[in-house]
Amino acid sequence: ITVPHETEKKVAQNIKNKVPHGHIHYFDTKSFDYLRGMGLTLEFEKTLSPLLVVPRVIVEGYKKPNTKLHFKIYNLFTPLFMKLFGIKTANWFTNLDIKMTKIFGVYQGITFIIEKDDKCKKEILHKIGAEDFTGIKVAGYKLK
Repeated sequence: ITVPHETEKKVAQNIKNKVPHGHIHYFDTKSFDYLRGMGLTLEFEKTLSPLLVVPRVIVEGYKKPNTKLHFKIYNLFTPLFMKLFGIKTANWFTNLDIKMTKIFGVYQGITFIIEKDDKCKKEILHKIGAEDFTGIKVAGYKLK
């Protein structure tokens, strides 16, 4: 599960100002600790280094639905970005991201790994990386 990590003050402002697409829940590394008492193990990684926002957006190479000029210019170059960089580069940046959050201590997301029991841990022979979940697609959902 990957969740956003913003300050409690920022979340309160989003709620107060009814910010479209603004985060309305505060999460920290202890948010899912209650699961530990249910026979589940829980690990987390701090992710989404703000220092990598621009390269991450360029490397992912997906058009952005926005009418501002800089987004229009970016959207013109997305086919080129996808050809130049590709999924391997995106995976490399995703794996670099975890290292950057550890080095600089700033992050905008937390990825939690919740496991049913210790048997699952024994079956995982390598550390989970971007390559393990690249290409997974989730159906879109719109609130009514």
